[in-house]
Amino acid sequence: MFCNKCGKEISEGTKFCPYCGEAQLASQTQTVNTATNNAVNTGTAYTQPVNEAPQVDPVQNQMYFNSVPTPEPIKKKKKGLKIFLAIAIPVLILGVAAILYFTVFKDMFISEKQEFKNAEKESGIIANAEVINEINPKKLIEGEYSVKLDIAEQGKALLSQFGFGSKEDIDWLDDIEFKLGLDIDDDEEGVVKLAGTLVLNSTDIVSVAIAYNQNDNAIIMDVPEILDRPIYMNLSSVMDNYSGDLSYQDALENLSMLQEALPEDIDIEKIIERYVDIILDSFEPVSQDISLNVNGVEQKLTEMAVKLDSKQSAEILLKILETVKNDKDIKNIVEPLLMCFGGVEYSELIQEIDSAIDELKNEEVISSIPEIEYYSYLDDDDIVGERIVVGGEEIFSYAVTEDDGKFGFEAYIGDNTVSVIGTGTCKKDKYTGDFELQSYGESVFSFETEDFGFEDGAPRGTVKLSADSLGGEVPQMLGQLDIAVIFTDGAIKLDFSVSGMSFIAVSFEKTGDEANIKMPNSSNVYRIEDEDDLDGIQNIIDVEALIEAFEDAGVPVEDLIGSQSSGLAAVESSEQAFNF
Repeated sequence: MFCNKCGKEISEGTKFCPYCGEAQLASQTQTVNTATNNAVNTGTAYTQPVNEAPQVDPVQNQMYFNSVPTPEPIKKKKKGLKIFLAIAIPVLILGVAAILYFTVFKDMFISEKQEFKNAEKESGIIANAEVINEINPKKLIEGEYSVKLDIAEQGKALLSQFGFGSKEDIDWLDDIEFKLGLDIDDDEEGVVKLAGTLVLNSTDIVSVAIAYNQNDNAIIMDVPEILDRPIYMNLSSVMDNYSGDLSYQDALENLSMLQEALPEDIDIEKIIERYVDIILDSFEPVSQDISLNVNGVEQKLTEMAVKLDSKQSAEILLKILETVKNDKDIKNIVEPLLMCFGGVEYSELIQEIDSAIDELKNEEVISSIPEIEYYSYLDDDDIVGERIVVGGEEIFSYAVTEDDGKFGFEAYIGDNTVSVIGTGTCKKDKYTGDFELQSYGESVFSFETEDFGFEDGAPRGTVKLSADSLGGEVPQMLGQLDIAVIFTDGAIKLDFSVSGMSFIAVSFEKTGDEANIKMPNSSNVYRIEDEDDLDGIQNIIDVEALIEAFEDAGVPVEDLIGSQSSGLAAVESSEQAFNF
């Protein structure tokens, strides 16, 4: 083809002339293509002029091209917006669907069995197993603790009424505290360190540090305030005279062996969930919406009912026993326990399991298994009540209902053997109310709660008990006694009061997670190998230093030593006061 402006030959289909830049007419290409197509359809030949330029009048040609509008540049399509919409719209639809599913329609798409299993995992035995699983025994017991007794002025007056001397005789006593520490040494295997300090009226009196080595069965004890050097004691030789059927040495060896044998990471939650799944997969619960009234407080709940006949119960037991036989996790836990405390081989336990499996296949044994009924009461995925019936007799039940800030509580063990009922107000899982403990329908005692609940498996809040609520005859003095148990984070406090006045408070608190007990150099020690060495300890004790420490705390040592018989007299007077 040729350029419409300069007339030079250009490639077929060119839109702009490479020589003058003029836009080419689309009609020229279309005409040629149309002619070509016609020639193909009719079977005639078509010859395109090759070297001959079109004969066009220059003036007419110039006027014609000036009248043709210049084509506008082609706009690029906005592909980014389409891609964004193509991704965003499906995501938005899926998001809305997910929200609707989890908030509105979820219960329409899950089975009753799955709803039951979800509740067990959220607040049932599996959830409790998760709390247990997170407990680290070493971290649970290791650390620093404080046990403290505070005595108020009213307490001193009350003690004097019980015959513990006059108020002036005990006026010096304000508080007694025992600071304790436990350090399980990670660097030296088999070494446990203990520490304790006696504090009187906020003054340190005496402290002791003990390191026990399981490997040597020996201890090193240091009491720096009264001993001129630490004491080394070989327990194997000293304790021989106190051995029985199971000697002290054997007990320590068993404890050490158990510590080494037990697996480090025991996943209690995984083990319990495995067997709960076996049980829950073996039946189909039946659900119904009910209104449960507990102690006058009514709430709409979902009841999940499970009824197992003798044959179904036997089948579940068979599945559990067959699984236990091949459960490596169970073996890792049970085998060292059997060896340490019973000397029983694990293979003997397997033999007993095989015998039980054979019996459960016997029709006579199966028919002797009682029918079991289990009822679970759900508030969404929370289990708020359970009831177990075996052979037509209710052996355990409890339920908590809530409505408009009020709660009702009932719990029964056996045929009303023991029961607890209560009612009150609730706010954010904290309960304030009145409860009564009964036995066979008769009141034993009553108690109150104030903002009581559980956080991470630990109790929080206050429980109050009045002695006048106790059944039977109560001494007049004791009848005025009130006890408040206060649970806080890492601490428990018992507050004793009479007629509303606090007189003694006892608190137990974990004050630190690590003890970091430092032991002295053991090269210079007083060695105790036998009873004669034990009697010789008095020669290295600085009694004067101990007396001085008590006097610094305000203790009238000389007066106390001069009245050694006061303790016996106090006991006799207290017996008379309580009418024993």
